[in-house]
Amino acid sequence: MTDRLRAIEGLALAAALTAVFDGVHSFGDQFVQNSHDASTKGMHGSHLVYKNDGSPVEENPWRHGPEGRTCTASAYGRRSASRHVASYSAVQLASTIAVTRTVGYRVPAAALLTGAAINAITHGILDRRDPLLWLAGKAGKSGYIKHATVVRKAGVEGTAYPEPVQDVSGPGTALMELDLLCTNRHRQPREAGGGWGEPLRCRRPRALGQTRPGCSTALPPVPPVQDA
Repeated sequence: MTDRLRAIEGLALAAALTAVFDGVHSFGDQFVQNSHDASTKGMHGSHLVYKNDGSPVEENPWRHGPEGRTCTASAYGRRSASRHVASYSAVQLASTIAVTRTVGYRVPAAALLTGAAINAITHGILDRRDPLLWLAGKAGKSGYIKHATVVRKAGVEGTAYPEPVQDVSGPGTALMELDLLCTNRHRQPREAGGGWGEPLRCRRPRALGQTRPGCSTALPPVPPVQDA
């Protein structure tokens, strides 16, 4: 095979895999992802949470036995992110093998594993959020993140959002758009610390004006949501 044909083959393979990754990204990053991991993979903090569900120990300090085992919020978040990255990487790896075998091209195992490892590491880092916020700050996008937020409308009692909740990282926010730009697409609500340039310390949203143990301040005030 001439150098010209080899270059054309490489470009064609790269284009095919890029299209495949774009197509399967939402499936692996959203549909396959466990809902609990989606809401806890960004947890940060040195405060203790229960290992079995990630709830703060301060909210219910009376658990015993296996259900009473604890870890830090950061450790719990890393564990949730690792599970998500594992399932996401499996989807991309399976897609890569299926497409390349279909077109009669066998990618060396070393190349497959290297690509999967790079993808898993970068995806995991960005899903932990703080590195993405740091990168956004360095790129001068902190103001954009501060401005482009959304407020999730209140539902009835017993729903996930019984009161309006400010969301700085879910669908419709600047942070999610930056995430899509870096990894190809995703995210869930979480509370912010005192300033928009500071790391986001808690993953699970709470009512406006309230904080979760381990968070330094309440959310910035947001006007109440009015029904049309």
